[in-house]
Amino acid sequence: MGKYIYCIVRSSVDRSFGAIGIGKEKPEVTTISYADLSMLVSEHPQVHIPPTAEAITTHERVIEAVMQEYNSLLPMRFCTIAKNEEEVRDLLERRYDEFNDLLYSYLNKVEYAVKAELSIPDMKKWAIKSKHKASLVVKRASSVEPDDIVTVEAVPELDALRQEHIITLRRIFHTVKIDKECQLPLILNASILLERGRENELHFLLEEFDEKYNQNIMYSCTGPFPPYNFMDLVIRQAEWEL
Repeated sequence: MGKYIYCIVRSSVDRSFGAIGIGKEKPEVTTISYADLSMLVSEHPQVHIPPTAEAITTHERVIEAVMQEYNSLLPMRFCTIAKNEEEVRDLLERRYDEFNDLLYSYLNKVEYAVKAELSIPDMKKWAIKSKHKASLVVKRASSVEPDDIVTVEAVPELDALRQEHIITLRRIFHTVKIDKECQLPLILNASILLERGRENELHFLLEEFDEKYNQNIMYSCTGPFPPYNFMDLVIRQAEWEL
């Protein structure tokens, strides 16, 4: 039976996190260790797993449950499966320095997702100001037709507003990733890497945004999450075979 890998943590202690793993039978999630590093795994055949909503949600729930107990965690890409326990230990040994450095880099850091969305009344205001282009925004925002999708960049004034948000976020938090294309009414979709303990700074900033823009923009903030959007840790088949 193969070993489905969820994440890497700094630990040398054998642990069980219960029957919360991916698969119909909900296999037990345990650790496999080398030195002071551990991979969290559960048993699973070495077969492709379709990326269904249920499977991806289970993968993420395991990681997010575990992150409460460790101050640094490296999430693995969905559907990373080793042949057996020996392969897992061998990989930890061969890439120990890389994993060790990454764990230090993400020590006490978590990810938050921030979104900003125009209210419908505010979209109508932009329609009056920007006439043709923004009127298309109001017309198309309520449509579900693929050809009707409009991005923020289509309306210069809204793009400038988006850039104001981005500049402020990056000035305060530095490590910020922005979804390049936002489909209206969404004008901002950002991932922010925060040191634990700075969460209140983010919430205060969103309150300031809300006051500044007179509630014409609706903000949402979710997290904490592992640093999903700030790393893409991949184990290729050739590496298992070394």
